[in-house]
Amino acid sequence: MMVGFPVTALFVYHSYLSIVNQTTREELKRVFKKKKNPWSRGPVKNIFARFFSKLEKSALNLSAILTASDFERITKAE
Repeated sequence: MMVGFPVTALFVYHSYLSIVNQTTREELKRVFKKKKNPWSRGPVKNIFARFFSKLEKSALNLSAILTASDFERITKAE
């Protein structure tokens, strides 16, 4: 029961964010409190776009292997 409530609360909160087409940051900062969200298409279209639209191919190569020399090169640049 202790685990169920927080998980349910997170599910409800993020479902709401999907319905209004906002990010967590936009909701917490109240970005669209006084003005209309230009990306919102309405609840039904927002849900359809979130869960049933095709995803674009990512530009990130998440399967790339980072070698030790790559790591050293990256950390020295910072």
